Amino acid sequence: MNPLASILAQTRVQRIVQDVLDVQLLPSNTYWLGKIPVVSADEGEILARYEGRISIADIIADDASAIVKAGTPVTLEISEVPNLKHGRRMGQEALNRLRRLATGTGTAADDRAIQERLAQDLSELITGVRLRMESIFWMMATDRMSYDGLGIKLDGSFGMPADLKVTPLVQWSTPATATPIDDTYTLVNLGSQKYGVNYDRITLSTAALRAIIATQQYQDQVKTLRAIPVGAPLPAAGNMALHRQMLGDLLGLRVETFDGGYQTEGPGGSIGTARFCAQGDVVLSSTTADGSRAAWDFANGIVTESVVGQISGNAYGGFASEARGPVGYVTGTPDLNPPTITTWAVARGFARRHMKAVTAVLRGVI
Repeated sequence: MNPLASILAQTRVQRIVQDVLDVQLLPSNTYWLGKIPVVSADEGEILARYEGRISIADIIADDASAIVKAGTPVTLEISEVPNLKHGRRMGQEALNRLRRLATGTGTAADDRAIQERLAQDLSELITGVRLRMESIFWMMATDRMSYDGLGIKLDGSFGMPADLKVTPLVQWSTPATATPIDDTYTLVNLGSQKYGVNYDRITLSTAALRAIIATQQYQDQVKTLRAIPVGAPLPAAGNMALHRQMLGDLLGLRVETFDGGYQTEGPGGSIGTARFCAQGDVVLSSTTADGSRAAWDFANGIVTESVVGQISGNAYGGFASEARGPVGYVTGTPDLNPPTITTWAVARGFARRHMKAVTAVLRGVI
């Protein structure tokens, strides 16, 4: 057994990964994680009601030794599970500690530091996979299948009916003439009367809620609902909790605001941020669909790495048998020549929209 195999032993990495999963809560800046069930899926299952064109391009990691072509672009419904995966290379200080441990000159402090570093990296990488799952859930909820990066280009639809994707005639940022209450009512009624779906929740950005609060229609109807005298002011616009309650009373819906986002990193190391959902998109959904496998789910397949990792000499830990994601593992050169150790997290799956009308969306409201 090479020295690294004992330091990064399967049982040790598995224990760290399990400890991470045991204590890790869902990321605080997510919305659909915890609402949409994650279910086991076999390779042959249809994974999404996806209609559009998917073009697979080269996927090149910083430490990749080869470029793999996945075939020519085709038009299809997804029937093979994509991978959600990223990795992080160990820095020079950690590599120095590993080299000392591998040559028998390391200390207990070195061993402890490596374990803490692995735990931190694996925790952050697994969180990153979950954030990608959240991003896919928002694509499904808004029916905006759009992704171009990390070697994959997606552009299409999850199958939401066209009449459930509505752009208001007047943007809600036009306070004098916008009709956000009517726009929402109309879409709620359509879902109920045509599709038999009782939308009882509206999810929107804080900016969209502020736009509603500023409209004449909202102010007039709230004054009537609350019996506020003509000419008297409404509660301060900054009292968002009260305005969410009043809007909910007007619409008969649960009103929730969400402004979550995530950090991105480009191939050259450039750092950016992105929102899970466009500020101008407003989602109508039914709370009865939360946790319902009949409505939608995330099809979670066995990660290929858990199969290959059992026979590969350069994979350490994480896989005693086939596993479903998100999981973490470590790869590297046995003799640290070249000195490359990488921690990874991966899941193999995709979102499935079983009930086409599970959500509706008002687009471009601001």
